[in-house]
Amino acid sequence: MSPASSFSTPSPVIQELNSANEHIWLTIGRLAEQMGDLNHALSAYEHALRHNPSSVGLIRIAGISKIKNGPGIAIQYLTKSLETDPHDAQSWYLLGRAYMACQKYHKASEAYQQAVYRDSENAIFWCSIGVLYLKNNLFPAASDAYHKAFGIDPYISEIWSGFGSLCEKSNRLFECISAYTRASELNPSNVVISDRIQLLKNVQATGGQLPPEAAALDPQDVHLEAYANTIIPPP
Repeated sequence: MSPASSFSTPSPVIQELNSANEHIWLTIGRLAEQMGDLNHALSAYEHALRHNPSSVGLIRIAGISKIKNGPGIAIQYLTKSLETDPHDAQSWYLLGRAYMACQKYHKASEAYQQAVYRDSENAIFWCSIGVLYLKNNLFPAASDAYHKAFGIDPYISEIWSGFGSLCEKSNRLFECISAYTRASELNPSNVVISDRIQLLKNVQATGGQLPPEAAALDPQDVHLEAYANTIIPPP
């Protein structure tokens, strides 16, 4: 082995130390994020990245943290992740979420399409596509995305609440109440949905009209924290 190749390849001991340090910083980051301290969580993830700069998973974690308080920087992280592994569906999806946070809907659509091209059976991906289409008043496309989502996984509240929003915007009151009810069953703590169900049932019972200020609910994406828990192992 030449001196150059020996120098460029870390010894097994160094590799083991890097792995241990990476795990420690990752654990610190997860704990800080659970405590709501996003700045310290991101700092810990960046320390972990120094020990394993080519880790797509770590770059993705840093990207998730940054979407919540700095989507522009998240785009940089996730673009770096895709340079390392352009076939990673999760990174494409998160890039789409970052573009959505920046209201760059065309870019978000491109990223989401790359994600579902690589993983067409991910209900969360299709839910987010439904949100994107609904925000742009593309009702048939949104309906198709939501049907694909709950056809894959009917146990995600945001899919049903988003479909309910679509039905409400389309003046399909019976379907709307049914979808919101399912969303509420899956997430009973969502008082916005439960209050909306009661309001719509009152309108349905009296044959009245919704007041002008009672606009249809905006569709909601799956919370990033909940999504992160599906792709990041606990510390």
